[in-house]
Amino acid sequence: MVHENIDELVRILGNRMLTPLFQPIVNMRTNQVHGYEALIRGPSDSLLHSPINLFDTASRFHKLIELEHLARLVSIEQFVKLNLPGKLFLNASPNTLLETSNPTDSTSDILRHTGLSPDKVVIEISEQYPLDDYDLIKQATRYFKDMGFEIAIDDLGSGYAGLRSWAEICPDYVKIDLHFISNIDTDVIKQEFVRSIVDIAKGLNCLVIAEGVETRGELQTICQMGIAYVQGYYLSRPLPVPPVHLDNIISGCDTCFNFPTHRRPSQNIGSLCKTAPAVSPDTKTEHVIDLFRKTKPLQSIAIIQNDEPQGMVYRNTMLELFSGRFGRDLHSKKPISEFMQPALIVEHDMAVEDVSNTITDNKQPDLAQDFIIVKNNKYIGIGQIRDLLKTITQLQISNARYSNPLTGLPGNVPIYETVDQLLQSGEDFHVAYCDLDNFKPYNDVYGYSRGDNILQAVARILIKNIVPQHDFVGHIGGDDFVVIFKSGSQEERCRKILQSFEEIIAEFYSVADIGNKGIIATDRNGNQTHFPLLSLSIGLVNPDSERCHSHHAVASLATDAKRMAKAFPGNYLFVSRRRSIPSHQAGGAAQDTDGSAIFYS
Repeated sequence: MVHENIDELVRILGNRMLTPLFQPIVNMRTNQVHGYEALIRGPSDSLLHSPINLFDTASRFHKLIELEHLARLVSIEQFVKLNLPGKLFLNASPNTLLETSNPTDSTSDILRHTGLSPDKVVIEISEQYPLDDYDLIKQATRYFKDMGFEIAIDDLGSGYAGLRSWAEICPDYVKIDLHFISNIDTDVIKQEFVRSIVDIAKGLNCLVIAEGVETRGELQTICQMGIAYVQGYYLSRPLPVPPVHLDNIISGCDTCFNFPTHRRPSQNIGSLCKTAPAVSPDTKTEHVIDLFRKTKPLQSIAIIQNDEPQGMVYRNTMLELFSGRFGRDLHSKKPISEFMQPALIVEHDMAVEDVSNTITDNKQPDLAQDFIIVKNNKYIGIGQIRDLLKTITQLQISNARYSNPLTGLPGNVPIYETVDQLLQSGEDFHVAYCDLDNFKPYNDVYGYSRGDNILQAVARILIKNIVPQHDFVGHIGGDDFVVIFKSGSQEERCRKILQSFEEIIAEFYSVADIGNKGIIATDRNGNQTHFPLLSLSIGLVNPDSERCHSHHAVASLATDAKRMAKAFPGNYLFVSRRRSIPSHQAGGAAQDTDGSAIFYS
């Protein structure tokens, strides 16, 4: 058997008889595929088809470096051939990285040959093998990082080194071993372990991937714990041609990441801009020091050339530089450009939430408390993180106050604020009023919990079919939603919404009810009646801002369009050509108790 295995291994290596499979890693915050892990199989009719047998045999016969090199080659070539999105995760054992004869440059050669950029590749180092020489492993991983690769520790918690390898290697990702993910939704000890990993990862600026997710409960639990990146059979098995979109699976999952962070009209970062002096790169350092000393509130000064920012200098750094015995003598006549540091530069019309996310995602450890604000790339002033955090906090409080508790989407107040702002600005926009058909009978038969799952699924579908920077999704209440389109292609997007809803709705019914194409429930008159499967009706309108003077008028216009859509059976889009309502109906929008207009059916 031993000789058969080595002969078979030599045959496989000599004839490149390896097949790469790809398993998606999904970012649950964005509902997008973040990348794919490449997994190698031997020939299907071979004793070495199993990766365990294949790699164990290669290790025993000192062929592991050769096998891993070939595995990387075929994985990269196939990844490029399939034109898969995101990053490619490649497995590597520590032993092969530490071998002085390891052809590390061959990986770069493969990338150059295939046209794949190193920043699209993540090297996964498994924890299942001992990491004895930390200096060497740090040297090897640093080599790959300098070439542009990212590094991941695989199977964290399964093996030898634990947290020390994490601290020594400083990876970009850690993948929690599947043992701690299996049944995590019912195991509080595993939950505590994983929470600790998440907390450490935040401190080390490291992304966490949960691998081995096999059930909906596991997925929901890890998402609620703050883990955005997920891999496992529940999403997709490793496949020769993996899925690029996982909409149907993700849309059925009730996680905390499926709703947008921009829940209502925001404010631009330009509103936080403070006028502050700026200097040119050749300005003498002593002049900058004098500016700091004369203007005590000034914490930073932008360096600009032709009105375009080049970087910043910071008060504490510069005053410390000059506080030494010979600081002024040594540095006063030097150009300030010698002490310039990188700075975050943002356009004045960016939403404050986008700026906050940019700062949070920035991996520069020396990013200071101020940032530069520009208009058309020209310097206009300074923003302070303190002001940004205060503004974000106020927006979050306001969002929470006016959000629908089930979906987290904006409720009536943000909806009519948005409509009024658009009417006042004269912008062209469309309003889609979305309403479920036969929702009450469904709740009566299946219960409110299942009904809530459907409402959350609808919310996810709506969000997936908008452009977040331009469009707006609101939850009026119950089974009614509003989408405000500014990005264009609204009719096409509405049809995709209907198609997506039709594709997932069967998941929420029993096999028998699917066969009967509906359910038996009690109607409003107390009679047992057959109700068709749930469907979605959408009324789409394009309000005329010159003739619709408030959200009251738009509410009536959208409600009329939605009623027309509901007059047709099944999933239906009604596109209204009316752009305003008769003047005698202008005040006829439905009113809530405080007199403000709401959308409802």
